[in-house]
Amino acid sequence: GFGLCERGSIDIAFDESTEYPGVHQFEKMISGAYLGPVSLRAIRKGCEEGLFSGRLCRQVEGIAELQTKELDDFMNYPYGDNPLANVSAAGEKADVAAMYILVDRIVERAAKLTAINLSSMAIKSDAGTDPSLPICIVAEGTTFHHLKGLKVRVEYYLIEYLEKKRGIYTDIVSVENAAIVGAAIAGLTN
Repeated sequence: GFGLCERGSIDIAFDESTEYPGVHQFEKMISGAYLGPVSLRAIRKGCEEGLFSGRLCRQVEGIAELQTKELDDFMNYPYGDNPLANVSAAGEKADVAAMYILVDRIVERAAKLTAINLSSMAIKSDAGTDPSLPICIVAEGTTFHHLKGLKVRVEYYLIEYLEKKRGIYTDIVSVENAAIVGAAIAGLTN
């Protein structure tokens, strides 16, 4: 529910288009449910600003929605058979690189914001200063583990900020069905 993060005009316009505007603004900048749609808005804004060729922009008009999985497909296969690769191929040669850089910057931003969020909790916990007893961060979700570049960048920013500047160590782990197990434990103990 954090809502103090500064947002850009694309974030604000996207938030206003959602079912619950003004709610979970930070999540709408980092969550897998939203990275595809936010990227599509950024691409459309790029068309308005002249970042892409007119041929590509005419193709973008035909994309009704963009799922984060399709964003990942493009990042892994920018010349493959996926919606963003197809519209990029319809444009000029430079359009593929411009498209890739734009969506990659959105993933980069999501990684930084995620690391900031995790860092705030780590600092508040007042733990993890012993490298042999790092703070355990359970990360679950397809987007975190599979969206090209996201996980490695989050880990990089945690090391750069928490370890190198604050002396706080973390270990990101994956637990199969963590949410279900946690809900079961909560149900049994309450």
